[in-house]
Amino acid sequence: MALIYITGVAGSGKSTVRQELLRRGYKAYGGAEDGIAAFFNNDSGKRIERLMPAKERTPEWLSKHSWRIPMAVIIKLRLLAKDEPVYVCAYTSNDKSELWGLFDKIFALTTDKETIKYRVTNRTNNDVGKTSNEFKDILNQQKTAEEEYQKLGAIIIDAKQPIKRVVDEILEKT
Repeated sequence: MALIYITGVAGSGKSTVRQELLRRGYKAYGGAEDGIAAFFNNDSGKRIERLMPAKERTPEWLSKHSWRIPMAVIIKLRLLAKDEPVYVCAYTSNDKSELWGLFDKIFALTTDKETIKYRVTNRTNNDVGKTSNEFKDILNQQKTAEEEYQKLGAIIIDAKQPIKRVVDEILEKT
């Protein structure tokens, strides 16, 4: 079968895609939701054992820490993908540099500034983007995300569509 990565900037719909995949009976994992991703200290490499609240993720703190999925976690998920597809829905600082090549297919959810603003402002499942510095970073990432994902060979999915259509498109192309 296949190990599939679904990525995109914060607010692009990864968590909602994960929920819809789970609802349809697929194995799907989310970075924060399933604890497969965490913050790590950039100098020591030590995992930060608690999820830092937005008010504590200052620009200074973020300059010393990175949101990552350990390679060993993805390798374990590859073993699960031998019998059925496994979806990983996340966006990490090490996905392109370390993990990209471990996935059989990569989908990138893209959307516009207005949709991201609406989703980040109204979501209740996490606090990413709730501070002005994080929100500004998200919008800066969004400006170049689609072009970068295309260059890396990801399959681009318009995440402004209704969630059922987004997931249908992912499943058709899996």
